Amino acid sequence: MFVWRACHNLLPTRANLFKRKVINSPLCPICNLVEESVEHIIWSCPSATDVWCCGPIKLQKSTCGAKDFAMLFEEMLGRYEMPELELFAVVAKRVWMRRNNVVHGGDFEDPTQVFSIAAAGLEHFQRINAQPLGINREIQPIQTTNWQPPPVDMVKVNWDAAIAQRNSCVGIGIIARDATGQFLAACGIKTKIIEDPTVAEAYAALHAVLFAKKMGFENVMFEGDALAVVKAINADGICESSYGHFVEDVKSFRREFTRASFIHVLRGANSAAHTLAKEACTHVTNIHWWHYIPPCIGDIVRKEETTFLS
Repeated sequence: MFVWRACHNLLPTRANLFKRKVINSPLCPICNLVEESVEHIIWSCPSATDVWCCGPIKLQKSTCGAKDFAMLFEEMLGRYEMPELELFAVVAKRVWMRRNNVVHGGDFEDPTQVFSIAAAGLEHFQRINAQPLGINREIQPIQTTNWQPPPVDMVKVNWDAAIAQRNSCVGIGIIARDATGQFLAACGIKTKIIEDPTVAEAYAALHAVLFAKKMGFENVMFEGDALAVVKAINADGICESSYGHFVEDVKSFRREFTRASFIHVLRGANSAAHTLAKEACTHVTNIHWWHYIPPCIGDIVRKEETTFLS
């Protein structure tokens, strides 16, 4: 999906935003030398070159004449085998994520770290995908304090709710990641106070389902740390508790996915969503992150990514 968007020039580069009169300058935010096109920021910018130099010789600036990213990728399709193309795709996405992190006030990730994390994520993805279908691929309840990636054909959506009595509100945090641990999207929702924590968690679960539908996810693993809510969603029959109307709405929307599972995890494995929920309480309006990791959970996401890859 990322490569498709890059080839169709759908990434919000400075050049694209400048054409739409959203910003005043099209210059690259990293090198500040030329217009930031997709091809430039992912391939030809000096900061990108440093990343590609960490990889195999085949990918070290072997194609230089492409005028845009689509042409670059087309040349690679005719020159490389699938392993090189897969590596190119995951590293390209990681380069773009680093750029977004810098633009939004984060740290500039070291080139070797960019490449190694992307390559390790791909290796993890391939290793799981190579496992035969069977009991080892079944989705089981997670009883670990560390976040774990979903199966290769699924997206994991974590959700949580936080009650802020001082601000008289509830914050809802939602984050989506893929089987390689890569960030996809997140949102923070602020709503009026709900005194009952379990009702707040059920309401957050409903928002997580709506978020996944809006993102177009078809195979989703939903994770939350509210055991009562997860049990109610997975139970047969009508939920008649105080949060039953939210649970029934979740069950109704659940049928619209190709595959959807709800799993209870310990708080430690839900840290990113929990932090987002608390952060949402401090905002005036709801906020969505489509192209970069929210600064408040940047360290958490990167730590969780390196933990399961190690």
